[in-house]
Amino acid sequence: MALRTFLFAIVISFAAVPAAAQETSAPPIEVPNLDDEGGLTGSVTDDSAWQDLGIAIPAFATNREVPTPANSQGTTALGLELARVVFNDLRNNGLFRPVGPDALPRPTYAQITAPAWGTWQGRAAEMLVHGYVRANDDGRLTVGCYLYDVQLQQELVREGWVVAPAEWRRAAHKCADLVYSRLSGESPFFDSKIAYIAETGPKDNRVKRLAIMDSDGANHRFITNGQSTALTPREEEICAALGPELKRLGLIFVGIDVIGGQWLTEINVTSPTGIVAIDRFNGTDTAGRIWDAIEAKLVHD
Repeated sequence: MALRTFLFAIVISFAAVPAAAQETSAPPIEVPNLDDEGGLTGSVTDDSAWQDLGIAIPAFATNREVPTPANSQGTTALGLELARVVFNDLRNNGLFRPVGPDALPRPTYAQITAPAWGTWQGRAAEMLVHGYVRANDDGRLTVGCYLYDVQLQQELVREGWVVAPAEWRRAAHKCADLVYSRLSGESPFFDSKIAYIAETGPKDNRVKRLAIMDSDGANHRFITNGQSTALTPREEEICAALGPELKRLGLIFVGIDVIGGQWLTEINVTSPTGIVAIDRFNGTDTAGRIWDAIEAKLVHD
């Protein structure tokens, strides 16, 4: 029995380790293992309390200017890019009124944990996102994110991540998730991947490839060549374990949902779908194979 899985939204976690103690100007942040996190939660009783909030998002500060594979211009330039990603995430969801780093003064490293309240009150900012980026001796980056209530002059939440240089955008998305979740009380989604089937080529010879990208459209890449779609080793393992039992039960066509290529979440025996997409992608006749199997079973019985 052929069991195929189609994944259209993938949330991929990346490993992180606790950040080392930082300079006295920036207290240490407890960094969770992102593989084990269950998402940030909060509670809001009045939507008007958080919708259309003015949020200032200045450039992330750095403790020292050093080059990094994440940005050839150094950590100062990277801090600006981090803030831009956070700004675009929060702007594009339509719930807030963020102001990005290109229109704001750049805070110093010491001000990340001691904001210049007068500066932000004078700009009519209700919320303030501060952050920093540090280049570690092992080549990785430490990124910290802080959310402040400007009117109350109070820190609301903080979190930090240690990431490889290539994962710097994911740290920015995690910061946007932190802000969004804390203010809205809803599940975060910026740190996610989107997978879809891309069609290219002339009308009579379309090529279909599985593509993946970040939630904001960045880091787009194709993960198949258009010739075939292979299951992951974990998906093969799941199919091998389920197949004999499903056959023993007399089932002919079953759909399964596997999230992230690892976790089985559903076995659909009543209304499995995907035949049209499978045949369109692979040029097969799944319905014909199913009926052939049914006829063979009837003859055998």
